[in-house]
Amino acid sequence: MTFTDFEEKILIGLYQERTVFGVSDMLPFQDLVDKYGLDSQTGWLIEAQKNLLTQGLITGPRNGYNDQMALGLIAGPGMKLIEQRYGDKDGVGMILGPITAVRTGGGVRDTPTTEPSFLTLETGGLIELEGQNLAIDSTAWTGVSERLRADPIKVQNITTKIRELDQLVDGSGLTNTQVARVKAITESLVKLVESPEPEWEAIALLLRSPTLQTVLGLAGVTQLVLKIMFGIG
Repeated sequence: MTFTDFEEKILIGLYQERTVFGVSDMLPFQDLVDKYGLDSQTGWLIEAQKNLLTQGLITGPRNGYNDQMALGLIAGPGMKLIEQRYGDKDGVGMILGPITAVRTGGGVRDTPTTEPSFLTLETGGLIELEGQNLAIDSTAWTGVSERLRADPIKVQNITTKIRELDQLVDGSGLTNTQVARVKAITESLVKLVESPEPEWEAIALLLRSPTLQTVLGLAGVTQLVLKIMFGIG
């Protein structure tokens, strides 16, 4: 597979997740690679994200610097492009077929859960704590950046909890490949949290990565970090 083919398949994957599976949040590109069995080389994910952002085909954070930080949500021009290339009078339908089901703490499924567990915030926002997709109501983000900027102790608590993931990995008996993937995510998380202007939405999404929750079963740790982030408890 050439890089050009890979980049287009990433866009197709984002289109399908939006239109077929109803995902309306940013997705890590690594999840698309795993789900659709895409051949990828080091550096392709972040390069594809930068190209698609530049072309206005997706939306997402612009401060990524490695593959684990490549994520996005297909934008209107991206959807139009896929529909023009692959659609007909009956629509687009499935272009890429998933090769694996999504593994979660509750088993294996191919579609998002219909019975999520939620935290309710004082602002009225909702945070989905379980399920395949990160689902955080838009009102939940109100004031998050300002509150955390004014409370460096909470930011330090978040960093500490993320570093605890590394300690769990070291004694988990995982393969070298699994350890490397998890530590790449935790390293990215720490750097994002410690950056001058943290993108908390991207951080929350990485915390919900299937790599963390499937490989390590870390729902409890990631939920705790989300609670700290949103000022719950």
